[in-house]
Amino acid sequence: MTAGDDFASVELTNLEVAPSSEQLPAEVQAILTQLEDGCAQVTAGLPDPPATGLPPIPGVPPEVNDLLADLLPEGAGLDDLEGFCDSFDPTAPLVSIGVLSVDCEGDQGGVELARLSFLGQQVPVPAVAQNQAIVPENPLVTITANRQSTTDDGGFSVDGLAITLGDGEATGAEAIVANATCGEAIAAPAVDTPAPPAAPAPAPVAGTAPVTG
Repeated sequence: MTAGDDFASVELTNLEVAPSSEQLPAEVQAILTQLEDGCAQVTAGLPDPPATGLPPIPGVPPEVNDLLADLLPEGAGLDDLEGFCDSFDPTAPLVSIGVLSVDCEGDQGGVELARLSFLGQQVPVPAVAQNQAIVPENPLVTITANRQSTTDDGGFSVDGLAITLGDGEATGAEAIVANATCGEAIAAPAVDTPAPPAAPAPAPVAGTAPVTG
């Protein structure tokens, strides 16, 4: 972490969101249990699976099946779903992030991410615009990156990640991971340019004027 009057930066590596199922709200644990049970049925063999397309996992809320459609490759089918279920671990971290960098300078700032995975699936890292959602909409976790605000004393603040598990009611509040806060931007010091000195008044020259006539 580095900081000064008008700049700050912080970098974190190998972050895990809810690295243990014991840290999860009951509503999220219930969905992961449903997903585990449904995956057991997928691994055992679904009755009459569709010839093409991604079959839904039995006993799982529709929004979770929608999430898997977003996480798995485009055009995924039964083989892809079986691969997901074979590797699914309900006790593993919900989200893993390899690198999170947050910085600000004056009243500007930003966030960079690298190596993002959700439910064990690699997720393309989006360009992190302000208030950027970094995982697809789902009932398990909401993560917003690069939230910017002005502090009470006129400074500038950037939250790296704002994380809410489930609907947020069980945990009571979102968690902020990594913040960079800068004071008011320091203006360049004013430089006084002295006025040029006044030109000296012409001095009279003594002498005699020529006589003509």
